[in-house]
Amino acid sequence: MAPVDPILYRQLASLTYVEPEELLRSIMPLVVATLQKPETVTHLTPRQKKEYLEKHQAAFLAFMWKHIAAPLAEVTVCVKEAVDFDCVIKGVMASGETVYKPVQLKQLPSHEVNLNADLQTTIDRLKKKYASSTDLVVGIWLNRDINLDFARLDFSGLRIEQLWLFGDSVSGEITLDGGVVADLISRVRWSGVMMGGAPTIRRLRFRPKPA
Repeated sequence: MAPVDPILYRQLASLTYVEPEELLRSIMPLVVATLQKPETVTHLTPRQKKEYLEKHQAAFLAFMWKHIAAPLAEVTVCVKEAVDFDCVIKGVMASGETVYKPVQLKQLPSHEVNLNADLQTTIDRLKKKYASSTDLVVGIWLNRDINLDFARLDFSGLRIEQLWLFGDSVSGEITLDGGVVADLISRVRWSGVMMGGAPTIRRLRFRPKPA
């Protein structure tokens, strides 16, 4: 991984970070209403709904990372939209080193918005848009029912550091799947599920892409 530019490092270090649990608690009621009972949040503008959902995605990603990294690192998050990122996850390692991970948040739109969009096409766009962003993390919110089959996805050519896929279900489960791109190419991923605030996280191997 390429070293973080010193100017960018100072910029990221100057931001205010919070515990992901704290951020999740503060926004969860509105997020649940937006996802499951949209008729109750008609007072929110589309932009406000988008901001709450992005905060939720950032907090959820940081929350899962915190459980993956424990006890090797303390993880906090800052939601701040900039040219190159939508949020930043901060990790303070047991060694004392501080690491910052800029995150871009994307979305696979619903069938109603774009019937022809698919996950592989979205991933392929990342290969072109972030051809040299080797320190970038990308999270994609899956805003539709989808059979997430990693064996059918082609990650070769991705030049970002990590790729994560979010989703939610009518039962209230929120899922997170993905990991370091080099691991995904080697057919290894992390799979996380959160239900009622309790996470379950596993490291899995998946089948190769069919010929």
